[in-house]
Amino acid sequence: MYGKVTAMKRMIVKLSGLMLLLLLAAPGTARAGSRLVAAIVPGDLHRYAEAHFAFENILRAGGFSADKLEIFTQTPNFDEMSLRNSVRRAVAAGAELIVTYGALATRAAVDEAGKTPVLFADVFAPDELGFVQSMQAPGVNRSGASCQVPFSPLLNKIQEILPDARVAVLFNPKEPDSELQFKKLKAEGESFNLKLFPARFADAADKIVSGIGDKADFLLLTHAAGIEAIMEQLLAAASARNLPVIACSPAATGKGALLTYAGRAAEQGKLAAVHALQTLAGQKLFLLPVRKPVAAPLVLDLKVATRLGMAIDDKLTTHIDRVLK
Repeated sequence: MYGKVTAMKRMIVKLSGLMLLLLLAAPGTARAGSRLVAAIVPGDLHRYAEAHFAFENILRAGGFSADKLEIFTQTPNFDEMSLRNSVRRAVAAGAELIVTYGALATRAAVDEAGKTPVLFADVFAPDELGFVQSMQAPGVNRSGASCQVPFSPLLNKIQEILPDARVAVLFNPKEPDSELQFKKLKAEGESFNLKLFPARFADAADKIVSGIGDKADFLLLTHAAGIEAIMEQLLAAASARNLPVIACSPAATGKGALLTYAGRAAEQGKLAAVHALQTLAGQKLFLLPVRKPVAAPLVLDLKVATRLGMAIDDKLTTHIDRVLK
């Protein structure tokens, strides 16, 4: 009996040792001599993946090779619990900097990161969302890159194409920056004599488009992760009803949208990476101003315009940065 107990104890000790080794080897645990940055890239969105790819490239080019800096990347779902758990894992792993993509991941980091600095990318109006005190002086242990661009070039082009147009604006009420975009678009749209109203968000694209019916001349998609996740379905549903789509996302460029207007995803990653290099060099994140896009190209798809029966004239192509033929 004693021999069996002793053998069992030895087995428990071996299993405990094995579990300890597995924990130490788990992703997100910094290797000896290296530093650790955690990145939270929600969902399976190409835009976030593209931004993070650019972010990593800048860091590596800046002298932080893989043996000097480990980047612990997590790709959680968009639900609040998954995002919060990802932030907690990053903190527990000892990350000296947490990088977040989008407002949902950033909001989770604001609540869960504690004293760990948070560097965000692809967030619209982070000052108005309360992530920083101001764009020039964050005042908190957070800063990063904003995707906010002025809406006036887009609204002006809509007004040129169709004066007094009725525009259904789709935003995701679960994403605070998406709803904020609608409010700003509606306020600015009045000065262009445009009638902007909210489109009801739903999980199915057909429900969204059919709910608009004949009440709108255009469907305008705000920049939102939840919208980008069903972008192809939205474009297909709108095309079936000859409803022109205008998207604040480059993901719709060449995919069926009449107009697209947004900053580039790679630029967001690069802007955030510059802050990361400064932070890793010892600068305080709360002193670094939020970076903004250099430009947001306005792209017109002439093939879509032709399919919709629009006249191709100077009114349609002026003030356009790129024309798809």
